[in-house]
Amino acid sequence: MVTPRVFAEQYFTALRALLDRVPLDAVAALLSEVEAAWAEHRRIFLIGNGGSAATASHFALDLSKGTRPDPWTGRPIQAIALTDSVPFVTAWANDTDYVHIFSEPLRALGTAGDRLIAISASGNSPNILEAVNTAHALGMRVVALTGCSGGVLAALADVALTIPSHEYGLVEDLHLALNHILTGYMRERLADTPPAADRVALGGLGVIV
Repeated sequence: MVTPRVFAEQYFTALRALLDRVPLDAVAALLSEVEAAWAEHRRIFLIGNGGSAATASHFALDLSKGTRPDPWTGRPIQAIALTDSVPFVTAWANDTDYVHIFSEPLRALGTAGDRLIAISASGNSPNILEAVNTAHALGMRVVALTGCSGGVLAALADVALTIPSHEYGLVEDLHLALNHILTGYMRERLADTPPAADRVALGGLGVIV
């Protein structure tokens, strides 16, 4: 029987080995895509199921808030996790089917030039693929974060970053690491921009006017 320490050691050994196999050109493409969306004043939508839904929410939080060098510096990134509205998700799942839980909210909110970051370890989740098709129909660009061999999702995306592993835990670990890489990079970019023009200092506090 494996011991707790041996199991942990095996996991970290596998994680270290996988880190060396992350495609850095694809990581750079992810960073460039988000930076371009910010420069173009476009919104970034995020989707995922299960653990990837939690990652999508974490991405949206960090991009919208964690990229700010301080509360009032730099133009913020508009990031929206479609996983975060339980009423929206359950309404579409109940009234139509689960396949449309992301595609229909995206149809209501997305516009040409926006970005969709679709997170799926398998790359084959039907509701994710349906949202990608909707995004393309709206004129959006799609970034795929996948695992395994990338699945159908990687083939459909404009930018695809595949973590080459069939172990979902390892794939999800590195998807979250990508979030932190992206957040750190965009924090530096936002630090180079002047404060938003619609914010003035009143009594030492940033106030929207």
